[in-house]
This record gives sequence, C-alpha cells and structure tokens, in this order.
Amino acid sequence: MGIADFFRPKYRHSDVRVRTEAVRSLTRDDATTLIQIAKSDRDIGVRRIAIEKIDQPAVLAELAAVEPERSLRDYAGERAAELWHSAACSDDADHAGNALSGIIKLGDQRALVDVVVGAELATIRKRAFGELRDPRALAALAKSEAAQDLRTAAVARIDDGDVLRALAIDTTLKEVGLAAVERLDDVDRLENVAQKAKNKAVRQKARKIVSEIQDAEKAKKPGVPDDVKRKRAERAQLLREVEGVTETYEFAKATELVKKAEVAWALLGEPDEGDERFSKACARFWKRKQIHEEQSRGADELRAIEREAQADRDRALAERTERTPRPPEGEPTERTPRPPEADDYVRDMEPDAKREAREAEAKARRDERDKYRADEDARRATQQADREVRQKEDAERGVAIAESLRAMVTDMEQLAADAKPDMRAIDRVLNQSGKSFDQIGKVPAAERDALADRYRDVRGKLVIRVSEAREAEDWERWGNVPKAEALISTAKELYDAEPVPSDLGNRLRGLQALWKEIGPLPQKRSKELWDTFKAGCDQVYEKVRGNRAVEQEKFDEVTKVKEALIAEAEQLAESTDWGATAEKLKALQAQWKGSGHLPRKQGDD
Repeated sequence: MGIADFFRPKYRHSDVRVRTEAVRSLTRDDATTLIQIAKSDRDIGVRRIAIEKIDQPAVLAELAAVEPERSLRDYAGERAAELWHSAACSDDADHAGNALSGIIKLGDQRALVDVVVGAELATIRKRAFGELRDPRALAALAKSEAAQDLRTAAVARIDDGDVLRALAIDTTLKEVGLAAVERLDDVDRLENVAQKAKNKAVRQKARKIVSEIQDAEKAKKPGVPDDVKRKRAERAQLLREVEGVTETYEFAKATELVKKAEVAWALLGEPDEGDERFSKACARFWKRKQIHEEQSRGADELRAIEREAQADRDRALAERTERTPRPPEGEPTERTPRPPEADDYVRDMEPDAKREAREAEAKARRDERDKYRADEDARRATQQADREVRQKEDAERGVAIAESLRAMVTDMEQLAADAKPDMRAIDRVLNQSGKSFDQIGKVPAAERDALADRYRDVRGKLVIRVSEAREAEDWERWGNVPKAEALISTAKELYDAEPVPSDLGNRLRGLQALWKEIGPLPQKRSKELWDTFKAGCDQVYEKVRGNRAVEQEKFDEVTKVKEALIAEAEQLAESTDWGATAEKLKALQAQWKGSGHLPRKQGDD
C-alpha cells in the first residue's frame, strides 16, 4: 500500500481486495461512482460488481459497447436487455417505446423475442417482431407461447435450412411443424425430418414432399433409349476384353482379339466417355508387342546372317575344288604350294572372335529375358494366389456379415410387428444397427440391395414407433399435471382448514401416498410441482406437530390423574370392609371414565 492510498477513496485503492470490498459496500444511490468504476477500474472482478449494481439500462448499453472484456460486455448487455424488457412489456406506450428502442439499438434478438411474447401493447409487439432477423430467434418465437399468427409468421421469415429442419423436428405444434416443412426444399433435410419429427403429421408431410421432389426430378430426366444402353454395354464388354490382354505375352492369340475389338469399337459410332480409356489400352498392347518383336528379331537376324555366311563359304570351297586338276592314278603327286586363296579360306574357317562375342551377347540377352519372364510369371502367380486368398476371405467375411445383418433385421422386424414392444429394446437395437450397417458394403452384391431395403424399411418403422411412443409419453406426463395441481390445492386446503381436523396426520399420509400414484411428470414442471407440493406438506406437518404437542400435554395431565386413581385403588386392596370398599371402587371407576382418554398403547400400560 502506497502513501497515496491514505488520501483517496477506498474504491480507488491500489489493493484490488480493498477496492472489491469498497464497491460491494456501495449502493444504487452511488450510481455516478459505480459508473466511473465500471468504466475505469483495471480489474475485471471489480468492474463486474459495479455493473451488477447499476440499474440504468442506457448506461449498461453504453458500457456493453465500450467494454473490451467479452464476458463483461455480454453481462452488461444482458442486464440492459433485462431492464428494458420489463419496461417494454408495460402498458405505458411512451415508456415501452423507449425501452424497445433501446433493445433494438442493443441488438439483442432474444430480448426482442421476449418482448414479442410478453408485451402488453400490440404496437410494441408488431414493432419488435419487425426487428427480428436472426433465424434462431425466429425459431424460438415459433416455439414460444405467442399467438398462432405470430408463430406462423416467424416460420415464414426463417431462411436457414438447418434451423427450419431443427424446428420441424423439435416442435410438437402441428401448424408450426407443417409451416417449417413446407419451406424446406432439400431432400436430405426432409428425410431427416420424416424420420425424427415428434409430430406425426409433420413426418407424413415431409415424406410427401420428398416423394413429390423425387417424382419431379425423374420427370425432368430424359429416358435413355434401348439402343444407347446396348451400345454402352457392348463398349464396356470390349473394354474389359482389351484390358484383359494388355499385360499378356501370348501376342499371337491376343493380336487377333485386339484387332477385332478395334473394328467393333469403331462400328459403334459416336464418341463415348470410354474412348480414351479404350485407346490407351490398345496403344499399350501394340507397344508391348512391338518391343517383344524387336527383341526376338535381333537373335533371329544373327542366326540368319550366320547361316548365309556359312553357305557362302561352302559354295566357295566347292568351286575351288572343281577348278583344281586331279593327278593320274598311280603317279606320285608333288606337293604344290598352297595358293593365297587357300590361306584366305583357312583364315575364313577359323573362329571369328567378334561373331562369337555377338552370339554370346545375344545368348546372354535371351537368358536374361527368359529369366525376367520366369520371374514375372512367378510374381504374377504369387499375386494371383494372394488375390484369390483375399477374395476368398472377403467372400467368407461378407457371408458372415450378411448373416449377422440378416439376423439383426429379423429382430428389428419382430420388434416392429410387436403390438407392445419395449422402447428401451428398440433404442438399443437402433443404436447397434446404425453401427453394424456401416459394413453393408462388404456384403455380397447379390444380397446387398435387398438387405439394405429391408433395413431402411424396418428402421423407418421403428423410428416412427419410438417417436409416437415418446409423444404419447409426453402427453401422459402432461396429463398428470392436473392431478399434481389438485393434490397441491388439497394440501393448501388442509393447512387452511379451521378447525383443525383430528385426523390431520392420517390425511397428510394419504395425500403423500396419492402423489406417489400420479406417475411421471414433464421434466420442465416436475421439480416445480414437487417443490410446491413438498412445501405445502411441510406446512401441514408443522401444524400436525403443533397439534400433537398440545395433545401430548393433555395426555400427560390425564396420565397423572389416572396414576393417582390407580394408587387409591391399590390402597383399597387390603381393606376388609367390603361394602365401603365396593362404594369407593365404584366412585374411582366413575372418576376414571371422566378423567379422559389416552392412546391405546399408553392406556394399556
């Protein structure tokens, strides 16, 4: 604490705790000080206390406009709207008009809804209704206790599809729900309303609108001619055939198939969205075939060249042999030197290193290609085996899922057919089925559509049954309200009854027993009615306790008198004067009867 704190008011003290206590001690008469604190104090808590004590709505609205803290800004606005609402609902036209102007300037849509519902003057209600803009505020007005024409007009001004859907689902008012449904034009929202709306007429209206929209969309779509359908099917078949041989190595068989497919595709006429896919598949096949032929032609050409060279050498040797003269028989032959051509021939007959290298290279390429093909065939075989295993597992899993879903749908159909089903069982089945049917895509295609149709049909029936049951339960709860109010009135009558009934305690117990037999009450009224009834019973019980205390005092006095009579009677037990004793006993009996009664248990003792 600084020395300056001694010379200034406590609400300007440097310690926030001192300032807080000082502001708490201020009253509404210190309005100027409170406004200054709410505007200038640096602590949020101190400013909130000051705002809480200000009762001038215009000042609160001004604070809400300049307050940097969001929580305080909202609180000041709520306080201003609350004060203005009380004034706007009064029967003073000038006062109500000024208050409504303040609410409009504040921009609180909820406060405007309260004014539309509770204002005394029709002009104020009309003006407040004209200022409503927020769809949620209009929905709150549609669900309020305002006049029917105002509720319908509020629905007509809502332009938010989600708000209209929520209103159609939640409202129990038939007219409001129908008006909300008629403004919806989205099929998804309408189907949601058809399944979840609390009012039966609203659900039926939503289904009817969905059917009309679907029929209109079908009418707009032109029908597809049978010839176009046939051509699409043929194109799909040709595309499957070509894509099936794109990766094959049996080019001899596949070539004829691809040629026929190209001719058939061209004969189908006008372009189609599958043309590009078909062209790519054909181009890939022809490219792979070309590469294969180029690799094969390289080895064949080498062998053909080798055969031609060998034939040339053989032909040259034969010609030389024919030109050389043979010596006569019996004459010795001289060894003549070989001509240079013979050396060339021998040289030609010697192994050609380059040729052998080329042949070795070609053989290596062939071996590598054969190995690659073998590896590819093995890889494809492994993939095919894995694919078949997965397909088998998926098929088995799909069959098991189909059996499980079929059993669940059967149980749901039995619940739907039951005249008095257990609502908790239906809720449980609906929750479980919603999760289980997420796997409907794994069911075999042959059963999927039929199973999905059965599920949608029976789920819709169960949702309707649950909605109707809840609606009936709500009506039953509201039907119990008059019974509870009657018992509350009875409790008040017991408390006010004069003279006090002698059996007041028994009546109170009977009243409490009747309350237990009423049954469930609406959630909004249950606590209120019980608290009122309990307060009335507590008052009656206090009265019963007071009566019992008075009666107990009387019983104590009677007990003393009777105990004294008992003592006198015991003293006569030793008397031998039978006549006098009998007279005294008769007198004691008369006094006993005149002394008053006691509770049975105490009297027996």
